[in-house]
Amino acid sequence: MKAAQPFRWDLLSHVGGPQLAVARAVAALAGASAAGLARQTAALARLLGAAPRVTLGPAAVVPRVDVARVLGTAPQPLAVLARDHRRALLALDPHLALALCGRVLGLGEELGLPRALTAAEEGVLALVLLTFLQAGDGGVQLAAVEQDPARVDDVFADPWVAVLPATVTLGEISGQARLLFPESTLFAAAPPPPARGLALVAELAARAAVEIGRGLLPGASVRALAPGDVVFLDGLAVTAAAGGPARLVAGRLAAPATLAPDGRLTVTGTPTIGAPMPASPDPTLVTHEERLAALDIEVVAEIGRVTLPGRELAALAPGAVVALGRPLGGPVDLLVGGRLLARGELVDVDGEIGVRVTEVVGG
Repeated sequence: MKAAQPFRWDLLSHVGGPQLAVARAVAALAGASAAGLARQTAALARLLGAAPRVTLGPAAVVPRVDVARVLGTAPQPLAVLARDHRRALLALDPHLALALCGRVLGLGEELGLPRALTAAEEGVLALVLLTFLQAGDGGVQLAAVEQDPARVDDVFADPWVAVLPATVTLGEISGQARLLFPESTLFAAAPPPPARGLALVAELAARAAVEIGRGLLPGASVRALAPGDVVFLDGLAVTAAAGGPARLVAGRLAAPATLAPDGRLTVTGTPTIGAPMPASPDPTLVTHEERLAALDIEVVAEIGRVTLPGRELAALAPGAVVALGRPLGGPVDLLVGGRLLARGELVDVDGEIGVRVTEVVGG
């Protein structure tokens, strides 16, 4: 077997997979919720006269030393964003930045070659960004607005940086933007992995049996069971009129309980974990049939079954109430090894409660 090796990002120039993961990363960086994003969009619409539309491109992950190559050396609007100890960088196409400023100032679209923003236009761009950030859920700050890429070399501490390109459209205005953020944010915002082990058990529904009696019967008696026979089991004291003692059993987990005539099951003690099934007796008889007839078979009487989430079964405590879903007085199941052997009804024979067989299901 080959040993697992850490994944090398330099072997993959572009991060494949759903863009949703990247969107989660950006949202985690910004601390944004759906409601916060709606407020931010509305705030920009009021300031700019139209709601911007953003189309994300494929994210790339590059070494931190390559950030300077990604940005280039030409002057461009660069906004340094900060949240806690993390930093992000928003790089805007100069044409897009100038168009946004023109929208706020009521000017028309500027034609010609891109140019650096004036100090006043830097202030207007900062206003646009602050309007967006302050309308959100909070936590993200505008640390600076720069135009010299050389002055943002030290923004990132991570060895790898994610680059997310986007096309921003605002009415007739359209331009490119790039968000650069720590690669660790991409993983911090990843959806949790599927539940495993006990966490998975807690989420799944589990079947629990409501036992009212349990006892050993000779194999020969089990094989000869017929309608009309009455089976007496240890602890069987439930009646349709008064209810009685029971156990809620799910796997090896068992909780003592009391059954009420209306079918409510109230846990009366702390659940315990039972021992595994004992090993089969050492067979010493001559024939297979004789061996089976000589075995003591455990027969269990169940009044019904309930389905509960694993976490609820694990959290059972005295006083917990479980609804059986029907009153007492209905059929009782007799099971052997978890398999249905026969159905019957509760009867009182000289003061002792038993199960009178009405139907034999398995032989």
